[in-house]
Amino acid sequence: MTADDRRRDELAALTGAWALDALSDAERAEFESFLADADEVRAEATEFADTAVYLGLAVEPEKPSAELRASILDAIADLPQQSAPAAAPLSIVPALPEQESAVPSRISTEAPAQPTPAELKARSRWSGARAALVSVAAGLVVVGAVVGGAVGLPVLQQNQEISAVTSASDVQRASADVAGGGSAELAWSPSLQRSVLTTRDLDGLSADEVYQLWYIDGNGAATSAGTFRAGHDSATTPLSGDYAKGDTIGVTVEPKGGSKQPTTAPIVAITTA
Repeated sequence: MTADDRRRDELAALTGAWALDALSDAERAEFESFLADADEVRAEATEFADTAVYLGLAVEPEKPSAELRASILDAIADLPQQSAPAAAPLSIVPALPEQESAVPSRISTEAPAQPTPAELKARSRWSGARAALVSVAAGLVVVGAVVGGAVGLPVLQQNQEISAVTSASDVQRASADVAGGGSAELAWSPSLQRSVLTTRDLDGLSADEVYQLWYIDGNGAATSAGTFRAGHDSATTPLSGDYAKGDTIGVTVEPKGGSKQPTTAPIVAITTA
């Protein structure tokens, strides 16, 4: 096995961590790039993201004490990243009384087909990642709104939308340099009318500033698509609202809380097809 094959296997095992936004910025960027050419892993990651959201919606969020919040965050940080072994298949054929006659034709005497090494590996990764996902997602349900946008439900919803766009059959991508340094890559799906922006190596902002996203139509009218913060690592942000074919997606630096209309020149602008 080559080093590239080993790395692809390592990335394929990160679906659960990605769905819970538990990857570093560098890991997330590498994993999402890997998803573009990995259909099975992309489908698994999307299912994990859906499952995490459903778990989060299953109960009303509670506000635990500061002590409980701290203990849960410490437990999540120390969660072992190990895959559970594949469970042995269970027999569902009832025991038959001893008899001298031949075995009835409806009961097969052939041994069940043994799974291939690849199937065993996939099953092990699925069972282990699914168990970890359910365990951590259950903890997030307890934490609820206390963890908030950093780890809680909003982030899971964002991951679901990012996955939907980046795995769409008609996804398109374009990239551009950012004024002042850094780069940006836009992914958009015409059928979903949604888009996602990934930025890398942007300048850090003061506590009183945010990056604001805009949809800019052919007449130059700008509609806010949300705000985000980013440092020198990469950040992937789904744009709020629907995009229309031909819209330009721009980013400006605005006062904390955002602006109704751009107050500065865009640091990057990418036009969709």
